[in-house]
Amino acid sequence: MSSDDGPQIIDAVIDQHGNYWIKFGTATNSCWVSLAELATDEKAFFAKLTNGGVRLYTSKSRNKFKGAVEEHKEYRKGLVAATSGWVGRHFVFGDGTVISPKNDARELIVTFPPDRKFTPVGSLIAWQDAMSPVKKQPVCLFVLIYALVAPLLKFAPPNFLNPQLELVGPPECGKTTIAVAAASVWAGNPDSEVGGGQTWDVTALYLDRAKAAHAGGILVLDEGNLAGADKAGQKEVIRRGIFSMSSKGMRRRFIDVTETPLVHVAVLSTSNTPLRDLVEVPGNTRDALMSRMPTIQVDDRHEYGVFKFLPKGFATSREAADAIRNAALADYGVASRAFVEHLMNASEDEAGLRIRIQDLIGKFRKEVGEVEGVGLNRVLNTVALTFAAGVLAKEWGVVPKGWGRLLPAFAEILQSIRGAKQAKAKPRAIDRVVDYVSQNDLANAKNLRKRPLTAEQFHQARGIMKADDSEVLIPTSVFTSTFSDHTAMLNELKKEGYLKGEGGMKPKMSIKTPKMVCAVGRVYRIVLPAQTL
Repeated sequence: MSSDDGPQIIDAVIDQHGNYWIKFGTATNSCWVSLAELATDEKAFFAKLTNGGVRLYTSKSRNKFKGAVEEHKEYRKGLVAATSGWVGRHFVFGDGTVISPKNDARELIVTFPPDRKFTPVGSLIAWQDAMSPVKKQPVCLFVLIYALVAPLLKFAPPNFLNPQLELVGPPECGKTTIAVAAASVWAGNPDSEVGGGQTWDVTALYLDRAKAAHAGGILVLDEGNLAGADKAGQKEVIRRGIFSMSSKGMRRRFIDVTETPLVHVAVLSTSNTPLRDLVEVPGNTRDALMSRMPTIQVDDRHEYGVFKFLPKGFATSREAADAIRNAALADYGVASRAFVEHLMNASEDEAGLRIRIQDLIGKFRKEVGEVEGVGLNRVLNTVALTFAAGVLAKEWGVVPKGWGRLLPAFAEILQSIRGAKQAKAKPRAIDRVVDYVSQNDLANAKNLRKRPLTAEQFHQARGIMKADDSEVLIPTSVFTSTFSDHTAMLNELKKEGYLKGEGGMKPKMSIKTPKMVCAVGRVYRIVLPAQTL
């Protein structure tokens, strides 16, 4: 096929998996296509060419094209990205952008069509500032960090499946909003009600395409009740979707002889009813579905929906949710870029990175203890890997340290998933104090240096934070009235080294209120844990 004949073969490669690819078209319009697809799904093959701007509609033009392919003999070796995600040590985003490791200048051929929703908009700082309502909110914080899990799967133990979670709750509880926020870590679309996500209003076959399109990141599927055109279709879409998404491989056909690339993706679903209740299946299959798609239930009796408490600075939970949604539509795709860049740098010592991730997983497992029940070990893997992602994201500045401690928040999520009946011990005393600090407006000692509290103000105060947030002073009367088991809590805090009382001949658990704070009263001085975890 000469240049005078219009479209022609521009390039041809054999990829790292042994698949044959050709670049076909003109100087202005061309695209990469897989020859395996030409042999197995000719209709889809020519549709891809058409979408790439190469139009071969007649039998004559298509046969001429096939003849050119058949006669072509020269194929060079090439590194090909058929989906987004990791390709060797390179990482490809959904818009076709490639981040490559240092000292690796190899060409990476991106063969999938770029999706502009993955093109970053805004800045990381703006995104972090606008997402401030998630601060110290267990569900919101967990879901946002969960969006960063997929790139870690490359370095996690091989038995870790693609993670899946569903947020279930009544209408208007904020579940879709926080799902859109999770999607904003990777993508966004201001013209869509689900931002960078999509709805369950798809066919079972389309889910494979959606999985590939979001490889390396997160696939948000909103409103599970929209799945399928009817009850039978809904059952098939959900059942097939859950099982296929958990696998790291793509659906293979009998005639496939070459290796298919692994697809790492995290899935987040939302619905009013758990997906397992929408699918009528035998008990064993139901258990398998539950283990692959665990549920975070938003209690319909809770007035703040996905928020544990009303975020500071907002009059209502609706106002806070609107702020998060607006943030997700204004700044998106920036957090994932920053995280992957740091992860790629860390992977220069791949063995060390794997050990670090396993250590963090082990730390979380040790903290929460063993879990019992069908599929709960798989659930624990998901939460533990999300914890590892969160610790790294905090260290790298992707997630602000001020958003709160991860360990108690994620332990609470795990407890929610496995159910109150299987919950182990009640929260530690220090975690209850941290929750108290998060949910109350406390005075700051820095602001009291020139004008200490009056006696009346002191007795009304919920507490006083040290300027660097390392300690809290809680008036003794407030502490004892807030915590009914205050004696046991104080003993535990003292034993673990968090409570700093008075020494001397007659040691006391409380101390005199520092004069710079107030001239009267006594307080419990409690050292707060570092925010790293």
